[in-house]
Amino acid sequence: MYAYEWNAHGRDKLSHFPVELLVHCLSYLDLAAWLRATLVSRRWHKLMETPAIWSKVTVKYPHRALTSDHTKVEWLSKYLAKSAQATLDIEWLEYSISQAEIDVLAANMHRTAHFEALRPLRTGIPSWSLTLPVPHLKTFCFSIAPGYEDMKDVFQFENIFGADQLLKLRKVRVGHFTLPADKSLPAVTNFEGILRGEDNSNRRLFTFFPSLTSATLLYQTCPVIPRGPFPTTLHTLRIAPSDSIMLDFSVEYEPLLDAAIHPIRAVSIDHIGTLQVPFELFRRAVSQEWHLTACPVKAGSNNYIFTVSTLFTMGPANNSSADKICHSFSTMDHIWQAFLSSPAGTTSVAQNTLLVSLQLTPSTFSALLKASANLPALRVFTLYVRDVIHLPRRHNMPNSDRNCSPVKAASLRKFVLEFDGASHSSTVLWFTRFVFAFV
Repeated sequence: MYAYEWNAHGRDKLSHFPVELLVHCLSYLDLAAWLRATLVSRRWHKLMETPAIWSKVTVKYPHRALTSDHTKVEWLSKYLAKSAQATLDIEWLEYSISQAEIDVLAANMHRTAHFEALRPLRTGIPSWSLTLPVPHLKTFCFSIAPGYEDMKDVFQFENIFGADQLLKLRKVRVGHFTLPADKSLPAVTNFEGILRGEDNSNRRLFTFFPSLTSATLLYQTCPVIPRGPFPTTLHTLRIAPSDSIMLDFSVEYEPLLDAAIHPIRAVSIDHIGTLQVPFELFRRAVSQEWHLTACPVKAGSNNYIFTVSTLFTMGPANNSSADKICHSFSTMDHIWQAFLSSPAGTTSVAQNTLLVSLQLTPSTFSALLKASANLPALRVFTLYVRDVIHLPRRHNMPNSDRNCSPVKAASLRKFVLEFDGASHSSTVLWFTRFVFAFV
């Protein structure tokens, strides 16, 4: 936060402040600071009285001055009052939102264009906050922090319809939700929400939002694929559990496969336990040369690498076109190893005739060695390791382990050993003698 000195020297500095920076900073000031700003000069007094200056509302309370819900509501009410009837753009940076704060926001929602809670909240925002006409609303987004979900926080879309309602709404993010049977929001293009298997109304998602271009579908315990045809506009889809559980897709994935990933070009599936699904989706979408990249999952302040989980990304070898195709999924390493040894894994990876570029981590690389892989089209191979102590040991090389055999890569032209972003292709020629058979 910037420090302000209300003297002659400070006035000289403030007189050159960009208005956009002032608008951003105002929402961090307490009431006393607002008053001092009006005393800088006549120009600043007039500027501070302009409603448009207060139309950008970043709600991160100055905690030293606001210690109770009452003072927070007072701060929010006075801030919104200064914008008169200007159209509002509200960013909520607090981790909680009280009923009294929701009441204040609901009373001003008729002139709000964007409302987005950028941090997960401990309570949801009820659908009645949109029951009055909201002709300007384009963005309405919030999420609920894990562990704080409550059935009373279910957002009921059937309650928000009325005259002049939601005509401009484009982006929606909610927690749990229900959908009406005979309504739709054709203007919405971006949606994120948590689908519940026991709520049949969730299955009407693509009927309710027929013009989606991007969707993030979160689940509580098991995947739920909406019924009916996928929107012809949908190009980006993310499927993920709301908690860290594996998605099986043993039954639910058929509607996704039937969509044939056209026109969908980007698919992301988090924590999946059935790798046949992402590889089959990708196979249906791409019939040209492609690449597969594996990266360790990183977490924590020190970027500690969890070696038991890996993020895979697949895409065409030449992915420079505007209509990019990219599929990604994360899984446990033991699931990847089991997949490579299966018939589906052999077809998809170990014997693939279109895979031209491959990057693996040491653990996923070891699984490939045990799969008797024959990669006739492979031209570039990268082994990603955190540091030198994580290199595969000599006793794990094919010549030393009867359970491993060299990867057949007759077309291989480049081998790269990469240490956390630093490539060392010129120093690893010795490594290829143990790993690849160029036949």
